[in-house]
Amino acid sequence: MINSDLSEPWAFGHNMTINVSYGDFFSSFPTHWHNFIEIIAPLSDPYSVQIGNETYALDENSIALIPPRTLHAITRSPGHPHLIIQFPNTVLQQFHDFVQYRRILYGSCIFQAQDPGFEENPLSILLKILEYSEKDLPFKELHMYELLLHFFIIVGNRNLCIKNQLSDRKTPRQKAEDQKFDSVTNYIYEHCTEKITLEKTAAFAGFSKYYFSRIFKEHYQMSFPEYIASLRVAKAAELLENSSLSILEIAMRSGFSNLSSFNRAFKEVNHCTPSQFRKMADFSLDF
Repeated sequence: MINSDLSEPWAFGHNMTINVSYGDFFSSFPTHWHNFIEIIAPLSDPYSVQIGNETYALDENSIALIPPRTLHAITRSPGHPHLIIQFPNTVLQQFHDFVQYRRILYGSCIFQAQDPGFEENPLSILLKILEYSEKDLPFKELHMYELLLHFFIIVGNRNLCIKNQLSDRKTPRQKAEDQKFDSVTNYIYEHCTEKITLEKTAAFAGFSKYYFSRIFKEHYQMSFPEYIASLRVAKAAELLENSSLSILEIAMRSGFSNLSSFNRAFKEVNHCTPSQFRKMADFSLDF
């Protein structure tokens, strides 16, 4: 079921926070988004996945990693089973490594399992998760999450290696700027719920305000205010999913000065209001 705002509600039909689906259960799924991370593996039959404005052709060795709150659609031929794994974004957001390297982890939404850059075949890890999902074992969910974390380590290491190879081709000045922006990323993450400004952050990085504003957008693919808003909205989403705080309190704790700006920024990112988001994510208070 897809809501009028194109959101797919959280409805796994069991008491685990990780959902594994294997089978020939649909030929196409229209454009939608959801609050959980989704991993798709066709396994055999060719597949077409639209993520944002891009359409990708997948084969039996392909894996699609779809970030939360990302519009996507699926088209496939019936007759062959495929694998889909879904789980809440909050699991990974607890780890500083994930926050720091999120852009690298999500840097490539589609990849081939047989890519020699992987130290281990990521598809084999997903198939192990499928095996655990079909067993009745103690600590079953923990085993599945252990494998999921291993999957993201494998993917992250491969993507980081590609990033470093590209970095080797950069000039000394570009490398110095990259190092500064690593520090800037940590600085912003630590202070994003405070009254952080472009001027203060530029001074921290050692750049002029105007130069910093320009290269910031080149580096992050968004403006400084947009990036701060995205971090604050992510923080708010985590609190909405995992606390019973009022929406006003969540807005204040996330760095927003008023409800109006909070609602506007939240809806721009999540395509729904904070109240609607909380209703869709009420699973976190039930487990």
